[in-house]
Amino acid sequence: MTTTDFDDDGTGDDSARLSWPAVLRRFWPLTRGRRLAVGAALIFYTAAVTGDAIGVGLLATLIDGAVENGSLEEFWHPAALWAAITLGAALLTYLGSVLTASAAERFSRRLRARTHDHLLTVAPEELDRRRLGDVLSRVVDDTEEVEHLVVTGLLDAACSILAVIVFGVAAFRQSWLLALVVVAAAPVLWLLNRWLTGRTHQVSMRTRVALGELTSALEQSLTNSALVQAYNGQRSEHSRLATVSGRLMRARLRQTRLAAVQGPLTELVEMGGLLAVIGIGVYDIARGELTTGGLLAFTAYLTYLYPPITAVGRLGLTAASSGTSAARLTELLDLKPAVTPARADGALLLPAPAHRPASTGPLQSGLLIEDVTVHSPGRADRLHDVRLWIPPGALVMVTGPSGAGKSTLVELLVRFRDPDRGRVLLDGRDLRDYPLSELRNQVTLLPQEPFMFDESVRENITYGVADDPGTGAITRAARDSGAAEFLDRLPDGLATQVGQRGRALSGGQRQRIALARALLREGPVLVLDEPTTGLDPEAAGHLIGTLRLLTARGRTVLLVTHDLELTRHADQVIELRAGQVHRTVVAPEAATRPIDQGRPGPHRSRAERIRSERARSPRTAVARAGLRE
Repeated sequence: MTTTDFDDDGTGDDSARLSWPAVLRRFWPLTRGRRLAVGAALIFYTAAVTGDAIGVGLLATLIDGAVENGSLEEFWHPAALWAAITLGAALLTYLGSVLTASAAERFSRRLRARTHDHLLTVAPEELDRRRLGDVLSRVVDDTEEVEHLVVTGLLDAACSILAVIVFGVAAFRQSWLLALVVVAAAPVLWLLNRWLTGRTHQVSMRTRVALGELTSALEQSLTNSALVQAYNGQRSEHSRLATVSGRLMRARLRQTRLAAVQGPLTELVEMGGLLAVIGIGVYDIARGELTTGGLLAFTAYLTYLYPPITAVGRLGLTAASSGTSAARLTELLDLKPAVTPARADGALLLPAPAHRPASTGPLQSGLLIEDVTVHSPGRADRLHDVRLWIPPGALVMVTGPSGAGKSTLVELLVRFRDPDRGRVLLDGRDLRDYPLSELRNQVTLLPQEPFMFDESVRENITYGVADDPGTGAITRAARDSGAAEFLDRLPDGLATQVGQRGRALSGGQRQRIALARALLREGPVLVLDEPTTGLDPEAAGHLIGTLRLLTARGRTVLLVTHDLELTRHADQVIELRAGQVHRTVVAPEAATRPIDQGRPGPHRSRAERIRSERARSPRTAVARAGLRE
């Protein structure tokens, strides 16, 4: 198997491909459940080829009997038998084609789903590093090429070899001398196609890469159409698209030239073999060693024999083209998941704490970030020896300049990545001991970008919720997020389609719907990354009031923000700088204090007492000046 090396942009180098055996080893397991259909299709094709060979044999009987003797009595029986055999062969070919198509489409669907599901386990930043158009091209187009090699191509190869054997034996029985002429031409065809294989592989790879680049260029241009128009970038985008399209055009033209060369050369070899057969056949007829019917039958065998011989010779071309696609697809499938499989998924499963169910109820001891370090290759650590305690039922805000490590901290809490050193504990249990699905049911993330699907408002709000929460719960979440004020003005209310990426809504509306989605989930921890982006001051104040209500109900809220104005509402403010905790400021009434002043255990009763008094007590502002020293 050729080693697959890919560049940083994920497009890959021109030499990467997998051999046919390597492709079969990697992807053949995906045919499970359809192998019987593949076997039946092969049997049907074999029977059809045998029928065609028998039919050609009847041609000699017709010519030498009915035609030579001018007798209709000698015509009807072989003619009827030939017609019946041809009809049966056609029916068997049809059945084989249906079974082949069924197996091929199911394989493609399974492989596409496997690739899609695997990509959803890869770190988001890894996917962001790649060209989306190229990734889509691999999942859609390269999947079809791999299918052609594993299912359709495998059957075609088997059928071609069987046809060569069946018609070769029939031709040999008709005239061994003429059969030797045909056999002599076969290596020439094979060498011809072999010669074209290497050249086709390189061109095929360049075509695949260029197609991915074109898809990516179109995706970026159309997605950012507002920016292109506002900045008069049409000419620049036209030039960029023309450059990429030019690469694809040149690659495809070269591919076409190679295919165009193969056709005439193959026909030239076939014509030479046919002329040699006719010449020797006429000589044998003159000597009385071959009948006219026999020569015509042998010529018919030849017309059936050369296409599968050519197909066998083209197997190298098919393997080269599809092997390139298989290498591109395998490179995606070999991407490592963002985190290693949870220890809870295997023998190291730790029982959930006995004091509460696995996915319900408020936290008891909070979140503990213990001596956590996250490396960044070639750069300073994203986080370095971070020690924090986020108590249950608290509103904690994380602030700091760009690049301070705030987003990395968020990624740790939802296990988009694991720390290189240290650990994160949720109620005293390492996050790596939770199944990912359970962890992400407990820790709800509101990303900075309000992601939307091209579905209704209702479906976007309820995304990720296993059971339909009902209109009442959706309405409450919409009200708490501030989305209710504009939902009634939408054409179809909750049934309104938001469009691709939520383009039918304003930025603020998308933000509020995303917030409603997060609020609808009932996990004990809510993590919000810049949630006030796109919100006016009144809506931001409403959001803080909602978060205060959630903490009063026992939910723990971690809010990442650049807006220091918001920090006056927090129980605890954590300032990060250069991947370290620069300062921790605690509201006098809050149930928290910095990690170096104590562990969570001794403060539990005090936390419960203060939560019960929050509804009556006025809030004391966090010392914002302390953050600016």
